[in-house]
This record gives sequence, C-alpha cells and structure tokens, in this order.
Amino acid sequence: YLVKLALRCFPILEAPYFLKNGYLFGKNVTFTLFHEVNGKKVEGVEYSIYQVGKITTDGKVSLVKPFSEYSLKLDMNSKTSVKNTADALYGYILRDNISALDTSKTDANGVVVFPTKNTLVPALYLVTAKSYQQADGSVCNVQPILLTLPYADSTGSLLYDVKVESKYEILTDTTQF
Repeated sequence: YLVKLALRCFPILEAPYFLKNGYLFGKNVTFTLFHEVNGKKVEGVEYSIYQVGKITTDGKVSLVKPFSEYSLKLDMNSKTSVKNTADALYGYILRDNISALDTSKTDANGVVVFPTKNTLVPALYLVTAKSYQQADGSVCNVQPILLTLPYADSTGSLLYDVKVESKYEILTDTTQF
C-alpha cells in the first residue's frame, strides 16, 4: 500500500484499536518514503528518523527521552495538533543537535527505506529531511512526518511495512535558507 498524505502527519491510533487488530509488540516495522518534486524523482535527499515515543502494551503513546524532558504536550487530537507537535519536535532536534536513530539518502528513484542499520520497533517516530537548494535556486523544504509504526490503513488493518510520499514546500525567497 502507498499511503498518500493529505497533510504531513498521521493520526495516532487509540489503544483498543491496536489490541482489537492483533497488534504485535515483537514484530519489526519498515518505513519507505518516496520523494518527488514536480513529477521528478530526487536523488540524494538526506532523511533521518527519530524514535520520539513509545507505545505501551495498553496502546498508550508517550514521549521518550530526550523528548519527554521538554515542556511539550503530546496532543494528537487533530491534524493541526499533530503538525504543531511534529514542528516542535523537529525544532528541538535542530536546536539541541539530537542524534537520529537512523539516517539515509534517497536513491536514484527518490526512495529511502528505514531501517538501514537499526531495527524499528512499533513506536512513535518523527521523520525529517534536510532542506536543499534546487537547480533553479529555489529551496525545497521537506515537512516533518510524525507517525506511529505500525500504521492503520483505511480498512483498519495494521501495516508493518509503511510507504508514504513526502510533503514539501518550495521557497523562492532563498534568504531564509
């Protein structure tokens, strides 16, 4: 399945949802991201994945260190809240130079797959990318993605191999870059 995002974030699933659908705590997950700008697959975009939260056996999500040490409420009740949480987490990562769990670049097809070295367990993750300058001088600012892995598709099935397309904005005023 390729999950197309209306925004840059995924909803967090409720505890009974995981339990009713056979949520497997011992099963590893993979995350594949497709990066394409204006119909062109982009090679060499550096993506990083951070485990920012854990999922307990009762299905609750909570932040893990160092993210739990910030005065940040994990509010996943609306798309706006998820977007704001993703932005805040990314801001802390940049400000405090927090190391990623895993980092990789898109290949010639604009694809990056995690994990490359570490195992991804079911948890809450933030996926980020470095902004980059395009050939025309504009800057591609890739938006962070906050999601639980596994992810539930529209039928309620849990996907352990999640595939998404990146979301981005093009900045023509490169003084911000």
